[in-house]
Amino acid sequence: MADEVLIDGRRVSLSRIGEGPPLVCLPGGPGFPGAHLGELGGVTRSRTLLRLDWRGAGDSEAPADGRHGVADYVADLAAVQDRLGLARMDLFGHSFGGIAAATYAAHHPERVARLVLDGTPDRLDDGRTPSGGAPGYFATWDDAAQGYLEGIMATLYSPAAEWFQANEFAACDLRPLLPQIQAPTFVLTGDQDWAAGTERATEMARAIPNGRAAAIAGAGHFAWYEQPDAYARAVLDFLA
Repeated sequence: MADEVLIDGRRVSLSRIGEGPPLVCLPGGPGFPGAHLGELGGVTRSRTLLRLDWRGAGDSEAPADGRHGVADYVADLAAVQDRLGLARMDLFGHSFGGIAAATYAAHHPERVARLVLDGTPDRLDDGRTPSGGAPGYFATWDDAAQGYLEGIMATLYSPAAEWFQANEFAACDLRPLLPQIQAPTFVLTGDQDWAAGTERATEMARAIPNGRAAAIAGAGHFAWYEQPDAYARAVLDFLA
């Protein structure tokens, strides 16, 4: 089931899956549609996921000005929240989606009830890259993992990633914003996630006034795929 909202005449789409209170979900990229989050390992057992398609991705229309900056996504999210009629929302962000979610929570503390940051780096221009290329995104690299990653990459709206890389990547740094986040925040990572990892997640949680961290054992950047039961249990325990 899909929801659509119009922002200055531009269609922004969310796919709705699951049962229970809503959890607004921001995928990575920028440029991925929300569908690649799947059921987040089974979070749909108790929550309705409202999975946002970033501008230009999935069923969302690209912006006429071609911009794909963090501030642009924050503005889109504010408009989506207004259209959904959610005074305060539980918010989830994976990877780049976590950067947008954390920025939103810092700038709009009154609008976020609880926040989950999954696989989210606190800064980008620090030389980190996945060890060995694509296999570095997973704790276990096999044919299934390769097929999963290839399926995700096939959905990427590449102009978004290219714009962000050229314009904002080098300056992207969450560290000054983390102390401004007031919502209870769960900083989650796979214990073998090159982008975040246990040490970085712990540092981020310490910087957030009401933050805590956890690492999913035997998982990389897509922990819900590699360890679905442990992942869903951790997220649902926090949201409960």
